[in-house]
Amino acid sequence: SDRFTDATYAYQVGGKGFSGSEVEALETWTLGAFRPDGTVLFDLSPEVAAARRAVRSGGDDRFERESAEFFARVREAYLDRAQRNPERFLIVNAESSADEIEREIARWVDSLVRRKGGEA
Repeated sequence: SDRFTDATYAYQVGGKGFSGSEVEALETWTLGAFRPDGTVLFDLSPEVAAARRAVRSGGDDRFERESAEFFARVREAYLDRAQRNPERFLIVNAESSADEIEREIARWVDSLVRRKGGEA
């Protein structure tokens, strides 16, 4: 999956200012203890993200039209979530080269699979 309730948390709590405890309670009510085994968080400053969006084709969606402050809050909410759940998050510096990012994720996935008792 490319999204999960981590995105809901970041955008609703960080971006929109909803209560974190209420969003987490709703998450637990709907999902119980189910969470992803692993989440890759591509960390990038809102300024760099905006510059990258500016050069790609296609228009911005309703979230992409939000302010830089909105995205700074979303980023902080993601990072907070990752800090509180380090066993399942890999934070990747998304300003690194594609090759570096690929190697980092491959190592992490290999480690994750081994921790979960599978073969990589």
